[in-house]
Amino acid sequence: MTQEFHLSVTPVGYVRESASENLPLRKTYLVRTELVAPGVPLAEEQVEWPIADWLELTEYLIGDPLFSTPISSESVDLVSFGKSLYQSLFQGTIAQSWHTAQGIAHNRTQPLRLRLHLKDPLVAKLPWEILHAGDRPLTTNTEILFSRYHLNPRIRPLQDNPLVDPLNILMVLSAPSDQQGLALDQEMHRLKGELQHHEGMGLDIRLDILTFPDREQLTRTLEQGQYHIFHYSGHSQANAWGGEIYLKNQHSGLTEQLHGEDLAGLLVNNGILMALFNSCSSAGTGDTSLAESLLKRGIPSVLAMGDRIPDQVAITFSQLFYRNLKREYAIDLSLNRTRQGLIAAYGSDALYFALPILYLQPGFVQFLPPDRPSYSASVPVPPITPPPVYPSPVKKDKVYYQQRIQKNAQDVEAYHRLGLIFAEEGQTEDAISAHQMALLTDDSYAPAYYHLGCLFYEQGQIQEAIEFYRQALDRDPEHPQANIALNQALAHSEAVSAVPVESPQEKRLPDKRGWAFPLPLGRFGLIRMGILGGMAILILAVVQAYTSWVTFRQQSAIVLPSPSPVELSNSDNENQTLRNRAIAAFNQGNVEQGITYVEALLESDNAVISYAKQALAVIPRELEDSEVSYIKGRLAWQALQQGNSDYSVDDAIRSWKFAIRQDSKQAKYYNALGFANLAKQDWHKARQNFVNAKKIAEAQNYPETLTAYAGLALVLAQDNQEEQAVDFYQFVIQNDPLAFQPLYLGTHNWLWTNETIAQWGTLGDRVAKIAENNN
Repeated sequence: MTQEFHLSVTPVGYVRESASENLPLRKTYLVRTELVAPGVPLAEEQVEWPIADWLELTEYLIGDPLFSTPISSESVDLVSFGKSLYQSLFQGTIAQSWHTAQGIAHNRTQPLRLRLHLKDPLVAKLPWEILHAGDRPLTTNTEILFSRYHLNPRIRPLQDNPLVDPLNILMVLSAPSDQQGLALDQEMHRLKGELQHHEGMGLDIRLDILTFPDREQLTRTLEQGQYHIFHYSGHSQANAWGGEIYLKNQHSGLTEQLHGEDLAGLLVNNGILMALFNSCSSAGTGDTSLAESLLKRGIPSVLAMGDRIPDQVAITFSQLFYRNLKREYAIDLSLNRTRQGLIAAYGSDALYFALPILYLQPGFVQFLPPDRPSYSASVPVPPITPPPVYPSPVKKDKVYYQQRIQKNAQDVEAYHRLGLIFAEEGQTEDAISAHQMALLTDDSYAPAYYHLGCLFYEQGQIQEAIEFYRQALDRDPEHPQANIALNQALAHSEAVSAVPVESPQEKRLPDKRGWAFPLPLGRFGLIRMGILGGMAILILAVVQAYTSWVTFRQQSAIVLPSPSPVELSNSDNENQTLRNRAIAAFNQGNVEQGITYVEALLESDNAVISYAKQALAVIPRELEDSEVSYIKGRLAWQALQQGNSDYSVDDAIRSWKFAIRQDSKQAKYYNALGFANLAKQDWHKARQNFVNAKKIAEAQNYPETLTAYAGLALVLAQDNQEEQAVDFYQFVIQNDPLAFQPLYLGTHNWLWTNETIAQWGTLGDRVAKIAENNN
């Protein structure tokens, strides 16, 4: 048995937050208990919430899980925001009722099921999954089970929960050829491996996989099978027809949309009890939401993603969720345990645990009667095998490898072999340093990842070990030692499932989902080692001899030497050197110098986005100033211009807005934000930002003045104010005729996109035509 505690949040007052807004933002709400256990008092409170501020916080904290940024200089973070939401929800009589419910559930040793019915789309957009109570997120608790619900009279009553034997899952993988590739093959193989690993134990789960279907194939498969869970992995988006998923046309191979309303009818008619969308931004709110389309048609349970989700996280999520479901846990308990697993796998500072949003209707919690004993309650945890033995197939001594490094500072194998020797001698920190030197020279070198995993495992840092083992397998899927070691580490932590080695003969599907999971260089400064911050990447570049290695082992900080001409013999070496210098500078606290190196990366031919991102990832949060926010926005902007779908215009806007919050006296921040507004065709905001840039630049005699005038010219041209647009254009050209020629802008100014350059050229043609007519 579980105790129920259902809360509804209903809008009762409306306030216009800004005169420039077209629609009012609801601000006053009635929070009321809808269902409570016997002995728990009913309650209601009228509250005023700063919804506009909270939505902005959400945009910064949840909008981009890879580059999460606090909203103010006071470093508002995920935990503090979660605590603020918790305190705002549970106040007055609601708090008293909640505490009573917790006390009764605790005394009866029963779980307490908290469900939220959020009747306002604006409130539903907030990340209630980060509610923070005590010392951890509430939604990772195994005693308090969390979900949202959506009351709908169409939902068929489910008596005592359905007994399904077996639980049939239809997993639909969809990757049209005109869409971004996804790591669907990995998700399929690892989920199959997860279920096979526990075959014969717990809930009997049957998994059918349907690859690349069109609408007709999907309909036929659903009608012929008797499925309980519909699992979709692919692309999805919101639209006016209740969202849509992307299927694959069998003739052209291109995208074939299936609208959410049509999908909902198809699933309801075929008896689907739960729909799971392992796809970016599939939760959403309002009439354009894929999840809400299904809820309105009567699907009892929908689990979808609140934002973009990286491939590796999506794969881990699937494994964890179905592992817990197979153990016969309730759906919301399975998700709570999955969230905790995501935190264990990717860190408590990552936002991935808050991405899954579960709608679970009252009367439906699991796929078997609640009085049936749970398999998981009686099965002991498998014994933990000893940690992997750290191998040492080293034939030479340290001097030999040190001499090799003297001759070639890029000798990745020499660094790695030195690490093995140091580990054998018990010099753990030096071993870690040497292996990291190998990775910072060549981040695709799988053996170094594996041996770093062994070192951290031996020190009891299991999650760090898991991460390094995964990285080793990502780079070498057939690495047998890494696979065995990962299985042991996962069993130890109970956080992530074992990763089966993929057979090279198996057909591979496209292998990129919206984001590629980043190289964990950002963790180097967090896990055990301040040594990375003091280490140089090419520390033995030219003249270091054996005595230098002795000194290196004793020092806590080492200055980065300048590279030799040989090291800069090609552009990739130059870019690697810039990245490594930036990392070293950031870890030494020299943010200004680090940004200089990142800018050099972004100004190189075909700006090296991956290297720049790796460098920025190591900056400690307390050192993130306005320039860091600005350069992050530039990174997103330039990546977008290269066609990198991992980023959007909104990513750049978030970073540049935050830069302005930190320092509102920099004209270049407003100019950058103005160009982003142009890309969004938000002429009003673009004009406002260019005006701000113009005022600041003119007052301080900054060179950004002409960029502001050029931006205003573009805005005015779009707003049919041709005369003033022409005046601004002529002013810019007269003051700097070379720098604002379209060809020069395209090769020397990262802020100008192909679209704005074309618009600028059109405006120039118009000015020339006017001059010709006047003559």
